[in-house]
Amino acid sequence: MSRAVPFAIAVIGLGHATMAGVMAMTPVHLVHEGATVGEASFVISLHVAGMYAMSPVFGILSDKIGRVPVLIVGQVVLAISLALTALFPMDHTIVTIGLILLGLGWSANTVAGSALIGELSQGPKRLTIQGRSDAAMSASGALAGVLAGPAVTALGYSGLSFAAFAFVASAVALVALIVTLRSRESAE
Repeated sequence: MSRAVPFAIAVIGLGHATMAGVMAMTPVHLVHEGATVGEASFVISLHVAGMYAMSPVFGILSDKIGRVPVLIVGQVVLAISLALTALFPMDHTIVTIGLILLGLGWSANTVAGSALIGELSQGPKRLTIQGRSDAAMSASGALAGVLAGPAVTALGYSGLSFAAFAFVASAVALVALIVTLRSRESAE
């Protein structure tokens, strides 16, 4: 097993926390700002479509151009989504676009990260490692969802989106560490 596996698991968890925290508070924010429950529900429907509709494409891209480039694409898309929701929280159309991008970034991160974990953990412990990754992802999403409410209370919806940049920055740093570790392991 590669020494990079725990860091790949963390990248998936950070991406999931980014998505879950912002997604959880978006309907509350939209309704608070005058949207109907139906409109907020439609935004979440589009977000969920973004999460899953392109996952086969991200899988193919992960196989064609590599897991790490798709992870980076995922982080860039997450960052763009956060910028939109942070800078234009009162514009429901831009928030909707931000939520679609949040779903797409999550998808790229999750698909490429899971493929990377499978690649890094060949052997009899592979399924156990994937299970740990899934558990870590679920736990990070649950924690982000729980903390998102107090974060919005303290910082506002824009503040929540700005704060989530810390997760994206951490994930990018971990991807760089993964690349370094893999390079060292291939040299050994």
